[in-house]
Amino acid sequence: ESPAASAPPADAARDAGPNATPERPPASDTPEIRRLILRAHKDLLFKDHFEVLGIPPTATEAEVRAAYARLGRHEEAIAQYRLALAGGQDPAIRFNLGLALFKAARFPEAAEELARVVEKQPENKGALLLLAESHLQQGNTAKVVELLAPHEAAYGEDRAYAFLLGSALVQENDLKRGQIFI
Repeated sequence: ESPAASAPPADAARDAGPNATPERPPASDTPEIRRLILRAHKDLLFKDHFEVLGIPPTATEAEVRAAYARLGRHEEAIAQYRLALAGGQDPAIRFNLGLALFKAARFPEAAEELARVVEKQPENKGALLLLAESHLQQGNTAKVVELLAPHEAAYGEDRAYAFLLGSALVQENDLKRGQIFI
C-alpha cells in the first residue's frame, strides 16, 4: 500500500460526523503557548496610548498628529489632521495633511490639499515643491512645469526645484531646457 493511501484524509475530522472527537489544537495554539506569549509581551499590555506614540501624556494635539506621522502611521495621521481641520483652516495643519497623504502614496488627494496651501501661502516653497512632486508622481508633467516655471528666478538654484522642473521638462520633450536644470 502506498504512503498516500495509508495517510488519513485531510478532512477526516470534518467527515467523521458529530460524535467524532475533536482534533487537538495545533501546538502553537495551546493555553501554555498563549501564557508564554503574554508573559513575553506583558510590557505591551500596560503601555498607554502616549507611551506607544513615544510622547508625554501632556502632549498637545499637534504633537500627537506628528507622532503618528513620525511612526509611519500615515492613515492615523491623516485622520487626525482631518479632525483638526474640522475646527479651522490652519495652513500648517493642511500642509501636514498633504505631506501625510503624499507619504501614504495618495498623490491626487495630496495635490488637492497642497494646492489649497499654495493658494493661501504662495510663498510657501515647501508646499509648492511637494505639490509639484505630487503631480509628477501622477505623471502630470505639464502641471509641474506650469507650477514651477514662474518661480525660476526665485528658486532656480534650489536643487529640489531644479530636479523637479528639469525632470518634468525632459518628460515633456523639452530636452534642452530640462538638461539645464538637471
